Amino acid sequence: MKSKLHIFSCLVLGFICASCAKEPYNTNVAKIEFSNSLILLNEGNYGWGEGEVSVTNLVRKTTQNSVFSGANGIKLGNVVHSMARLGPNLFGLVVNNSSKIVLVDSTFKAIAEVSGLQSPRHIQSLPNGLAYVSDLFAEAIHIVNFSKNKKVGTIPISGWTEQMVLHNGLVFVATSRRMFDSRPGGQHILILSPTTNQLVDSIYVGKGAEELCLINGTLFTAIDSSRSSAKPQIVSINLSTKAVSRAMLNGPTKPHRLSPSPDAAFLFFLHQGIKRLEIATGAIRFVGAKPTANLTSLKVGHQTTIDGQPGYRIFFADALDYVRAGKLYFCFAPNAGALQVQDSATVGVIPGFIYLP
Repeated sequence: MKSKLHIFSCLVLGFICASCAKEPYNTNVAKIEFSNSLILLNEGNYGWGEGEVSVTNLVRKTTQNSVFSGANGIKLGNVVHSMARLGPNLFGLVVNNSSKIVLVDSTFKAIAEVSGLQSPRHIQSLPNGLAYVSDLFAEAIHIVNFSKNKKVGTIPISGWTEQMVLHNGLVFVATSRRMFDSRPGGQHILILSPTTNQLVDSIYVGKGAEELCLINGTLFTAIDSSRSSAKPQIVSINLSTKAVSRAMLNGPTKPHRLSPSPDAAFLFFLHQGIKRLEIATGAIRFVGAKPTANLTSLKVGHQTTIDGQPGYRIFFADALDYVRAGKLYFCFAPNAGALQVQDSATVGVIPGFIYLP
Protein backbone atom coordinates (compact mmCIF):
# COMPACT_ATOMS: atom_id res chain seq x y z
CA MET A 1 0.00 0.00 0.00
CA LYS A 2 2.84 2.35 0.85
CA SER A 3 4.41 1.91 -2.60
CA LYS A 4 1.03 2.50 -4.30
CA LEU A 5 0.50 5.69 -2.34
CA HIS A 6 4.03 6.84 -3.19
CA ILE A 7 3.44 6.21 -6.92
CA PHE A 8 0.07 8.00 -6.77
CA SER A 9 1.65 10.97 -4.98
CA CYS A 10 4.42 11.20 -7.58
CA LEU A 11 1.89 11.07 -10.43
CA VAL A 12 -0.20 13.82 -8.84
CA LEU A 13 2.86 15.95 -8.23
CA GLY A 14 4.03 15.31 -11.80
CA PHE A 15 0.62 16.46 -13.13
CA ILE A 16 0.76 19.59 -11.01
CA CYS A 17 4.33 20.38 -12.11
CA ALA A 18 3.50 19.78 -15.77
CA SER A 19 0.49 22.11 -15.47
CA CYS A 20 2.39 24.99 -13.88
CA ALA A 21 3.46 28.08 -15.78
CA LYS A 22 6.91 27.76 -17.28
CA GLU A 23 9.73 28.82 -14.99
CA PRO A 24 12.06 31.53 -16.32
CA TYR A 25 15.30 30.29 -17.81
CA ASN A 26 18.53 30.77 -15.90
CA THR A 27 20.05 33.79 -17.62
CA ASN A 28 22.86 34.35 -15.13
CA VAL A 29 25.26 31.62 -16.23
CA ALA A 30 28.80 32.66 -15.37
CA LYS A 31 31.74 31.94 -17.68
CA ILE A 32 32.50 28.23 -17.56
CA GLU A 33 36.13 27.26 -16.98
CA PHE A 34 35.66 23.87 -18.58
CA SER A 35 39.03 22.32 -17.70
CA ASN A 36 38.43 23.04 -13.99
CA SER A 37 34.85 21.83 -13.96
CA LEU A 38 32.75 18.82 -13.04
CA ILE A 39 29.78 18.35 -15.36
CA LEU A 40 26.69 16.71 -13.89
CA LEU A 41 23.76 15.68 -16.07
CA ASN A 42 20.41 15.81 -14.29
CA GLU A 43 18.04 13.36 -15.97
CA GLY A 44 14.72 14.96 -15.06
CA ASN A 45 11.61 12.86 -14.41
CA TYR A 46 10.83 10.34 -17.12
CA GLY A 47 7.97 11.42 -19.35
CA TRP A 48 7.19 14.83 -17.85
CA GLY A 49 10.39 16.36 -16.49
CA GLU A 50 13.15 18.24 -18.23
CA GLY A 51 16.80 17.29 -17.98
CA GLU A 52 19.46 19.88 -17.29
CA VAL A 53 23.18 20.44 -16.80
CA SER A 54 24.90 21.46 -13.57
CA VAL A 55 28.50 22.68 -13.65
CA THR A 56 30.78 22.85 -10.60
CA ASN A 57 34.00 24.85 -10.74
CA LEU A 58 36.28 22.68 -8.61
CA VAL A 59 38.76 25.51 -8.06
CA ARG A 60 36.29 28.21 -7.10
CA LYS A 61 33.97 25.67 -5.41
CA THR A 62 30.83 27.10 -7.03
CA THR A 63 27.96 25.23 -8.68
CA GLN A 64 25.67 26.55 -11.43
CA ASN A 65 22.40 24.84 -12.31
CA SER A 66 20.23 25.07 -15.45
CA VAL A 67 23.35 25.77 -17.50
CA PHE A 68 21.97 24.52 -20.83
CA SER A 69 18.75 26.54 -20.70
CA GLY A 70 20.72 29.57 -19.54
CA ALA A 71 23.08 29.31 -22.49
CA ASN A 72 20.37 28.66 -25.08
CA GLY A 73 17.00 29.92 -23.84
CA ILE A 74 15.43 26.53 -24.52
CA LYS A 75 14.97 23.31 -22.58
CA LEU A 76 17.31 20.39 -23.22
CA GLY A 77 14.76 17.55 -23.22
CA ASN A 78 13.82 14.34 -21.42
CA VAL A 79 15.81 12.24 -20.20
CA VAL A 80 19.47 13.45 -20.28
CA HIS A 81 21.43 10.20 -20.12
CA SER A 82 25.12 10.63 -20.98
CA MET A 83 27.82 12.89 -22.43
CA ALA A 84 30.86 12.31 -24.64
CA ARG A 85 33.67 14.43 -26.08
CA LEU A 86 33.56 14.43 -29.89
CA GLY A 87 36.27 16.99 -30.63
CA PRO A 88 38.49 19.64 -28.99
CA ASN A 89 35.46 21.86 -28.36
CA LEU A 90 32.56 19.59 -29.28
CA PHE A 91 30.47 17.42 -26.96
CA GLY A 92 27.41 15.25 -27.38
CA LEU A 93 24.57 15.27 -24.84
CA VAL A 94 22.48 12.11 -25.25
CA VAL A 95 18.82 12.86 -24.52
CA ASN A 96 17.28 9.42 -24.29
CA ASN A 97 13.52 9.90 -24.17
CA SER A 98 13.65 12.82 -26.61
CA SER A 99 15.36 10.54 -29.17
CA LYS A 100 18.19 12.93 -29.95
CA ILE A 101 21.80 13.94 -29.36
CA VAL A 102 22.43 17.65 -28.79
CA LEU A 103 25.87 18.90 -29.83
CA VAL A 104 27.30 21.68 -27.66
CA ASP A 105 30.57 23.52 -27.16
CA SER A 106 32.37 23.95 -23.83
CA THR A 107 30.01 26.78 -22.85
CA PHE A 108 27.03 24.43 -23.50
CA LYS A 109 25.86 26.56 -26.37
CA ALA A 110 23.90 24.28 -28.71
CA ILE A 111 25.46 23.81 -32.15
CA ALA A 112 23.31 21.14 -33.78
CA GLU A 113 21.12 18.10 -33.16
CA VAL A 114 21.22 14.55 -34.44
CA SER A 115 17.75 13.02 -34.69
CA GLY A 116 16.39 9.81 -36.17
CA LEU A 117 17.42 7.84 -33.09
CA GLN A 118 14.90 5.81 -31.16
CA SER A 119 16.17 5.77 -27.58
CA PRO A 120 19.91 6.60 -27.56
CA ARG A 121 22.08 5.75 -24.56
CA HIS A 122 25.84 6.26 -25.10
CA ILE A 123 28.32 7.49 -27.73
CA GLN A 124 31.61 5.80 -28.64
CA SER A 125 33.89 7.77 -30.98
CA LEU A 126 35.83 5.75 -33.58
CA PRO A 127 39.25 6.29 -35.19
CA ASN A 128 37.63 6.73 -38.64
CA GLY A 129 35.82 9.91 -37.58
CA LEU A 130 32.46 8.21 -37.13
CA ALA A 131 30.81 7.14 -33.87
CA TYR A 132 28.61 4.34 -32.55
CA VAL A 133 25.48 5.16 -30.55
CA SER A 134 23.83 2.48 -28.42
CA ASP A 135 20.05 2.30 -28.05
CA LEU A 136 17.44 0.89 -25.69
CA PHE A 137 14.80 -0.08 -28.27
CA ALA A 138 16.24 0.25 -31.78
CA GLU A 139 17.56 -3.33 -32.05
CA ALA A 140 20.67 -1.77 -33.58
CA ILE A 141 23.81 0.26 -33.00
CA HIS A 142 23.54 3.58 -34.84
CA ILE A 143 26.49 4.76 -36.94
CA VAL A 144 26.69 8.56 -36.76
CA ASN A 145 28.79 11.09 -38.66
CA PHE A 146 28.98 14.06 -36.29
CA SER A 147 30.79 16.21 -38.84
CA LYS A 148 27.59 16.02 -40.92
CA ASN A 149 25.28 15.73 -37.89
CA LYS A 150 23.40 12.73 -39.18
CA LYS A 151 23.03 8.98 -38.85
CA VAL A 152 24.70 7.18 -41.74
CA GLY A 153 24.05 3.52 -40.95
CA THR A 154 23.17 0.81 -38.43
CA ILE A 155 24.50 -2.49 -37.16
CA PRO A 156 21.64 -4.90 -36.39
CA ILE A 157 21.71 -6.05 -32.76
CA SER A 158 19.10 -8.08 -30.92
CA GLY A 159 18.05 -6.30 -27.73
CA TRP A 160 19.17 -3.41 -25.58
CA THR A 161 22.68 -1.93 -25.89
CA GLU A 162 24.43 0.34 -23.40
CA GLN A 163 27.99 1.52 -22.66
CA MET A 164 30.81 0.86 -25.12
CA VAL A 165 34.62 0.73 -24.92
CA LEU A 166 37.19 0.95 -27.72
CA HIS A 167 40.18 -1.39 -27.23
CA ASN A 168 42.80 -2.60 -29.71
CA GLY A 169 40.73 -1.53 -32.69
CA LEU A 170 37.52 -3.26 -31.53
CA VAL A 171 34.41 -1.92 -29.80
CA PHE A 172 33.04 -3.83 -26.81
CA VAL A 173 29.33 -3.26 -26.19
CA ALA A 174 27.38 -3.97 -22.99
CA THR A 175 23.97 -5.52 -23.59
CA SER A 176 21.17 -5.79 -21.06
CA ARG A 177 17.79 -7.40 -20.69
CA ARG A 178 15.07 -7.12 -18.06
CA MET A 179 13.31 -10.20 -16.75
CA PHE A 180 10.10 -9.25 -18.60
CA ASP A 181 11.96 -8.47 -21.86
CA SER A 182 11.02 -11.12 -24.44
CA ARG A 183 13.69 -10.05 -26.93
CA PRO A 184 16.65 -12.40 -27.38
CA GLY A 185 20.08 -11.15 -26.43
CA GLY A 186 21.09 -9.10 -23.43
CA GLN A 187 23.47 -11.66 -21.95
CA HIS A 188 26.74 -10.97 -23.76
CA ILE A 189 29.41 -8.34 -24.21
CA LEU A 190 29.35 -7.87 -27.99
CA ILE A 191 32.52 -7.22 -30.00
CA LEU A 192 32.19 -5.04 -33.12
CA SER A 193 34.69 -4.21 -35.85
CA PRO A 194 34.64 -0.50 -36.83
CA THR A 195 36.39 -1.50 -40.06
CA THR A 196 33.54 -3.69 -41.28
CA ASN A 197 30.76 -2.47 -38.96
CA GLN A 198 29.94 -6.06 -38.13
CA LEU A 199 29.59 -8.21 -35.03
CA VAL A 200 32.76 -10.35 -34.86
CA ASP A 201 32.52 -12.05 -31.45
CA SER A 202 30.81 -12.01 -28.05
CA ILE A 203 31.52 -12.94 -24.43
CA TYR A 204 28.84 -14.40 -22.18
CA VAL A 205 28.41 -12.57 -18.84
CA GLY A 206 24.71 -13.03 -17.98
CA LYS A 207 21.72 -10.68 -17.98
CA GLY A 208 21.94 -7.09 -16.86
CA ALA A 209 25.33 -5.75 -18.01
CA GLU A 210 24.88 -2.03 -18.72
CA GLU A 211 28.21 -0.46 -17.80
CA LEU A 212 31.78 -1.08 -18.95
CA CYS A 213 35.06 0.04 -17.44
CA LEU A 214 38.49 -0.78 -18.91
CA ILE A 215 41.49 -1.05 -16.55
CA ASN A 216 44.85 -2.24 -17.94
CA GLY A 217 43.41 -4.71 -20.43
CA THR A 218 40.69 -6.01 -18.11
CA LEU A 219 37.08 -5.11 -18.84
CA PHE A 220 34.72 -4.76 -15.89
CA THR A 221 30.93 -4.80 -15.88
CA ALA A 222 28.18 -5.24 -13.27
CA ILE A 223 25.33 -7.74 -13.23
CA ASP A 224 22.06 -6.46 -11.80
CA SER A 225 19.97 -9.02 -9.90
CA SER A 226 16.74 -7.23 -10.88
CA ARG A 227 17.41 -8.33 -14.48
CA SER A 228 17.74 -12.03 -13.58
CA SER A 229 17.77 -14.50 -10.71
CA ALA A 230 21.57 -14.21 -10.36
CA LYS A 231 23.18 -12.47 -7.40
CA PRO A 232 24.50 -8.96 -8.08
CA GLN A 233 28.14 -9.17 -9.07
CA ILE A 234 31.13 -7.39 -10.55
CA VAL A 235 32.37 -9.29 -13.60
CA SER A 236 35.91 -8.93 -14.95
CA ILE A 237 37.08 -10.12 -18.38
CA ASN A 238 40.74 -10.55 -19.35
CA LEU A 239 40.59 -9.30 -22.93
CA SER A 240 43.73 -11.23 -23.91
CA THR A 241 42.38 -14.63 -22.84
CA LYS A 242 38.60 -13.87 -22.68
CA ALA A 243 38.64 -15.45 -19.19
CA VAL A 244 35.72 -14.30 -17.00
CA SER A 245 35.89 -13.84 -13.20
CA ARG A 246 33.07 -12.87 -10.84
CA ALA A 247 33.00 -11.08 -7.48
CA MET A 248 29.64 -11.74 -5.79
CA LEU A 249 27.80 -9.11 -3.76
CA ASN A 250 25.19 -9.54 -1.04
CA GLY A 251 21.77 -7.90 -1.18
CA PRO A 252 19.40 -7.10 -4.04
CA THR A 253 20.67 -3.58 -4.76
CA LYS A 254 21.94 -2.90 -8.26
CA PRO A 255 25.73 -2.33 -8.52
CA HIS A 256 26.30 0.61 -10.86
CA ARG A 257 28.32 3.73 -11.73
CA LEU A 258 31.64 1.89 -12.11
CA SER A 259 34.51 4.37 -11.76
CA PRO A 260 38.23 3.49 -11.72
CA SER A 261 40.81 5.22 -9.56
CA PRO A 262 43.36 7.20 -11.63
CA ASP A 263 46.19 4.86 -10.59
CA ALA A 264 44.17 1.79 -11.70
CA ALA A 265 44.42 0.31 -8.20
CA PHE A 266 40.69 0.26 -7.42
CA LEU A 267 37.28 0.11 -9.08
CA PHE A 268 34.73 2.16 -7.13
CA PHE A 269 30.99 1.57 -7.56
CA LEU A 270 27.60 2.14 -5.95
CA HIS A 271 26.05 -0.78 -4.09
CA GLN A 272 24.33 -0.11 -0.76
CA GLY A 273 26.54 2.95 -0.43
CA ILE A 274 29.95 3.34 -2.05
CA LYS A 275 32.24 0.31 -2.33
CA ARG A 276 35.54 -0.40 -3.99
CA LEU A 277 37.14 -3.48 -5.52
CA GLU A 278 40.91 -3.82 -5.20
CA ILE A 279 42.16 -4.77 -8.66
CA ALA A 280 45.19 -6.77 -7.46
CA THR A 281 43.37 -8.96 -4.94
CA GLY A 282 39.68 -8.83 -5.86
CA ALA A 283 38.81 -7.78 -2.31
CA ILE A 284 35.72 -5.57 -1.89
CA ARG A 285 35.18 -3.18 1.00
CA PHE A 286 32.63 -0.56 1.99
CA VAL A 287 33.92 3.00 1.54
CA GLY A 288 31.06 5.14 2.84
CA ALA A 289 27.70 6.92 2.31
CA LYS A 290 24.36 5.73 3.69
CA PRO A 291 23.34 2.35 2.22
CA THR A 292 19.70 3.50 2.25
CA ALA A 293 20.31 6.68 0.23
CA ASN A 294 19.10 6.95 -3.37
CA LEU A 295 22.60 7.31 -4.79
CA THR A 296 22.55 7.85 -8.56
CA SER A 297 25.99 9.30 -9.41
CA LEU A 298 29.61 8.45 -8.66
CA LYS A 299 32.94 9.60 -10.07
CA VAL A 300 36.50 9.20 -8.83
CA GLY A 301 38.69 12.26 -9.28
CA HIS A 302 42.42 12.77 -8.85
CA GLN A 303 44.72 11.38 -6.19
CA THR A 304 45.51 13.69 -3.30
CA THR A 305 46.84 13.72 0.27
CA ILE A 306 44.98 15.33 3.17
CA ASP A 307 46.45 15.49 6.69
CA GLY A 308 49.10 13.00 5.68
CA GLN A 309 46.57 10.49 4.33
CA PRO A 310 46.80 9.54 0.64
CA GLY A 311 43.54 8.92 -1.17
CA TYR A 312 41.17 10.10 -3.87
CA ARG A 313 38.66 12.84 -4.55
CA ILE A 314 35.20 11.28 -4.76
CA PHE A 315 32.01 12.85 -6.11
CA PHE A 316 28.60 11.27 -5.60
CA ALA A 317 24.98 12.40 -5.81
CA ASP A 318 21.74 11.52 -4.07
CA ALA A 319 18.43 11.78 -5.96
CA LEU A 320 16.56 12.06 -2.62
CA ASP A 321 12.89 11.37 -3.54
CA TYR A 322 13.40 11.59 -7.35
CA VAL A 323 11.11 14.64 -7.51
CA ARG A 324 12.98 17.35 -5.60
CA ALA A 325 16.37 18.76 -6.60
CA GLY A 326 19.15 16.32 -5.75
CA LYS A 327 22.39 16.79 -3.81
CA LEU A 328 25.97 16.51 -5.04
CA TYR A 329 28.66 15.65 -2.48
CA PHE A 330 32.38 16.41 -2.62
CA CYS A 331 34.43 13.92 -0.64
CA PHE A 332 37.85 12.53 0.19
CA ALA A 333 38.31 8.76 0.29
CA PRO A 334 41.56 7.86 2.10
CA ASN A 335 43.25 4.61 1.14
CA ALA A 336 42.57 3.47 4.68
CA GLY A 337 39.67 4.85 6.69
CA ALA A 338 36.15 6.18 6.21
CA LEU A 339 34.85 8.45 3.46
CA GLN A 340 35.02 12.13 4.44
CA VAL A 341 32.28 14.43 3.12
CA GLN A 342 33.81 17.89 2.68
CA ASP A 343 31.06 19.87 0.96
CA SER A 344 27.79 19.58 -0.94
CA ALA A 345 25.67 21.45 -3.47
CA THR A 346 22.05 21.41 -4.58
CA VAL A 347 21.73 20.30 -8.21
CA GLY A 348 18.89 19.27 -10.53
CA VAL A 349 16.27 16.52 -10.47
CA ILE A 350 17.69 12.97 -10.57
CA PRO A 351 21.41 13.69 -10.88
CA GLY A 352 23.03 11.05 -13.06
CA PHE A 353 26.02 10.97 -15.39
CA ILE A 354 29.16 12.81 -14.24
CA TYR A 355 31.76 14.00 -16.74
CA LEU A 356 35.26 15.12 -15.73
CA PRO A 357 37.31 16.77 -18.52
